[in-house]
Amino acid sequence: MIYEVRTYRLKVGGQAEFVERFGEAYERRRQHSEMAAFLITTVGPLNEIIHVWPYESFEHRAQVRADAVKAGAWPPKAGHTSSTRRPRFSCRLPSRRSGTWTPRDRSTNGAAIA
Repeated sequence: MIYEVRTYRLKVGGQAEFVERFGEAYERRRQHSEMAAFLITTVGPLNEIIHVWPYESFEHRAQVRADAVKAGAWPPKAGHTSSTRRPRFSCRLPSRRSGTWTPRDRSTNGAAIA
C-alpha cells in the first residue's frame, strides 16, 4: 500500500472555484479509485489544498491515473485558481502502526480503519 499526497497552493480567492471544479472532476475520477482525504488549510500556510490517494503499489497508481486520463476523468480543470507554482507531490508507505485505509461507508459517513 502507498499513499500519494498532493499539495496545491492556490491563488488568493480561488479556493471556492477550485473546490467546485475538483468536485465535478472527482465524480468521474472516483470510478477509477477513491480518495482517502481532501483537506483545506485554515491555519498555517493558507490557500492550500491537500488530497491523499491510496494505491496498492506504484504500478497500480500509474495504471489508475493512466486510465482516468484516457477516460477524460482527470485531471480537474483548475483554471486560473491554481498557482503558477508546481504542486508538491509525494508517495508514502504507511508504517506498521498507521493501519490501512479502506473506503468509507457512505451510509454512516465514517472512515474505516483496519
